[in-house]
Amino acid sequence: MRYRFSDSAADSVTVFGDFTMVDALAADLAAAGLEMQVKAAAIVKETAEEVHTRAVADAPERTGELKASIYNRDNVIGSDVRQAFYQEFGTSRHGPQPFLFANAERGADKMATALLVVADPL
Repeated sequence: MRYRFSDSAADSVTVFGDFTMVDALAADLAAAGLEMQVKAAAIVKETAEEVHTRAVADAPERTGELKASIYNRDNVIGSDVRQAFYQEFGTSRHGPQPFLFANAERGADKMATALLVVADPL
């Protein structure tokens, strides 16, 4: 921001504030914000698709019901079948066979790195 002082009359001083740089910065931030939103949404979608694909691949397959039940609804990955919980966390009779949370953690780490790369120029 720059200021100019103009002495238009002997007894008064007029102050001009040149806010064009602030306006330009605000415009850049607004544009970057929209661009960042678009890029972030693409990163989130890509990550969700990868997590879904890996979860389906890693899910134990006995009847195929668990694999078929794994969904990606608006970037939320999950399963509505009861068996999913027991496979993920285990029971008193068998240990866990995680297929979702490990992939979600890897996806979250990858997504955080990608978002930092995209945000770095800002």
